Amino acid sequence: MTVAVAVVNGGRHLVGGLKWVEGIPVSSEGGIDLLEELQSRIGHKFANSDLLQEALIQSADMPVPPGIRSNSKLAWLGDAVMNLFVSEHLYDLMAGDHLGALDHARQAIVIEESVAQAANELDLPRHLTTSGGRPIPPQHLGPRAMAQAFEAIVGALYLDAGAESARDLVRKSLGLKPRDRS
Repeated sequence: MTVAVAVVNGGRHLVGGLKWVEGIPVSSEGGIDLLEELQSRIGHKFANSDLLQEALIQSADMPVPPGIRSNSKLAWLGDAVMNLFVSEHLYDLMAGDHLGALDHARQAIVIEESVAQAANELDLPRHLTTSGGRPIPPQHLGPRAMAQAFEAIVGALYLDAGAESARDLVRKSLGLKPRDRS
């Protein structure tokens, strides 16, 4: 399949039926707003859309020039936030277990493949770009890159909406039942 690329007005172009603005896919030919669609799947409308856009600029296994934003710092934060909420879940669920069992259970939940699956369920491959603004073919996104993308979304959500929204996404995406604090 041949894909036409037309550069229009300072970074706005059409690639494979998607409209891209400053390296971010914003709509399809049919007019569907991809960022709105993604926010709907996440369950949150970002007040600071720059955070969401930064989360979609993939840097796993790719060098990023200084001054160019990427999702690596958001992924670092999101990884810590995700581990916190998984740990919190296990603390409640496995109250009588020793630390070794808790560590093993947490590692089983946040394993790269399951976090990558959470990214796929949000359809993140459709939204990811390189730091140069080019779309990344889904077949070039391995589990590590997908896990990083999900972690970046968690980090962005945490900064934009706070702990509860990030906790809800982590619980829903990783299949953790809400805790009962009654």
